[in-house]
Amino acid sequence: MSGWLHPEWTRERAYDFAPLVEAAANGREALQTAYEAIPLASREWAIRILADGRVPLLTTAAFTVPVMSPEACADLVTRSQCYDWKENDIEEAPYRIPESILAKVDPDANEIVNKLLRVALAPWFLLIWGKLPSRITSIQMAKYNPADRAGGNWHSDRDSNFTAVISLSPESFSGGGTELRDGLLSTVTVPPLPAGHALVFDGRRISHQGLPVTEGDRHLLVIWSNDDPEC
Repeated sequence: MSGWLHPEWTRERAYDFAPLVEAAANGREALQTAYEAIPLASREWAIRILADGRVPLLTTAAFTVPVMSPEACADLVTRSQCYDWKENDIEEAPYRIPESILAKVDPDANEIVNKLLRVALAPWFLLIWGKLPSRITSIQMAKYNPADRAGGNWHSDRDSNFTAVISLSPESFSGGGTELRDGLLSTVTVPPLPAGHALVFDGRRISHQGLPVTEGDRHLLVIWSNDDPEC
């Protein structure tokens, strides 16, 4: 597992934040107590990351945070060369992009990513929103390139109010980036992130689109999750 964690997530920090995730099921008071028990150095690190990574000009929260190691990102991109890429099932053709559902095409990687999310993504959800999603609805690889689908269109994530989009291959393409729109006036462009960093936001509330790739392949790991009760 340690080889998959972003270098910012040292073993000590992962250990410090683990009780916070465990406390999430026991209510706000337990969560607050667990947060206050985190060593000050780790709390200050997390606050700095969120302050530096907050996406400005949006009325709701969107942040860029470290999650996965660059080596793990490169490994996923290599593994994805054997995946079966299909356009998603959104009815409107302009919204379709080539993607692979990780649980279907690579169960071993899917299991590792699920563990990784608990260690290195769940704490960010708790610090930003004070709660965790009740379930993951999809972990998928997405790919943009000029030949197949250069970019996306404005949309929201109907099955995700805890969306995380992890950059996997920023060195392998030109162009790209993500636009976010909250309401009518606030449109923000987030440039391609360093490998292993995630753009985290409420995918239902904040409309977003992938900007066109002009050269190469842009690989992303996209996590959808929500706090709806299971049907």
